[in-house]
Amino acid sequence: MGQWVEAKNVPWFYLPLWMLITIPVLYILLFLHGLCSLSGRLLRIKEISFDYQVQLSAIIMFFIPILGIMIKGSSLYNGWRHLYFLYLPFLIIISYSLKLLLSRLENRGKALIAYCCLGIYFLLIAIWMTINHPYQYTFFNAIPQNIESNFEKDYWSISMKDGMKYILNTDPSEKIVVKRSRGTAKHSRFMLDKESQKRLYVMPDDSPTPEQFDYFLYNGDSYGTRNYAEESKLTKFHDIKVFNSIYTQKYTIMSIYKKEK
Repeated sequence: MGQWVEAKNVPWFYLPLWMLITIPVLYILLFLHGLCSLSGRLLRIKEISFDYQVQLSAIIMFFIPILGIMIKGSSLYNGWRHLYFLYLPFLIIISYSLKLLLSRLENRGKALIAYCCLGIYFLLIAIWMTINHPYQYTFFNAIPQNIESNFEKDYWSISMKDGMKYILNTDPSEKIVVKRSRGTAKHSRFMLDKESQKRLYVMPDDSPTPEQFDYFLYNGDSYGTRNYAEESKLTKFHDIKVFNSIYTQKYTIMSIYKKEK
């Protein structure tokens, strides 16, 4: 962990690792419980009912793509976003787990407490997404340590727009040149109002004057710029940060550095 790897050369554990650290912990526990319960039930069942077909299909639909990618060594980009369709069979198995657990709560009071706990957990996830909008895709649960330096975060480069707006609001200069570490900064610039676009210029990768810029926006290392700010002795200007799911870690998804004149 903490090393950048090419999409076509990811290790075999890349996919299950990213799923483990970016799915809410309760969902993972419910999935494991549902999977174990279903596996035993499906082996013992004698009648092939509709429920049996749905549950067996969910297990097959979930594991076949994962095993296929791990065995074949397929390319994966930015976590497991290309396999989000696995959430469907994943949630089917979770729903079975919830149904099984709640059916065992004969006491009405205990059932009410269980429903309240589930509701609170879902509400906390919703609150996290609301607070961290539009960076919901940078979600990490409580499992990973040192998220700041070990994992890729802003792979969609959405923070580029907010970084540009912060610079424009704090720097009154008529023309501002920014250099970025990765992402489609020029498209983020087009999301600004016309007046802001006139003031802000995004340096192209093939610029004949690569050192003539005012600010450096760092949100990833696709271009080998992880140590660029330190090596160029740039001054930290601003950070855009989000919390993990339980608010025990706050990690940077965008750093803005200023080049002193």
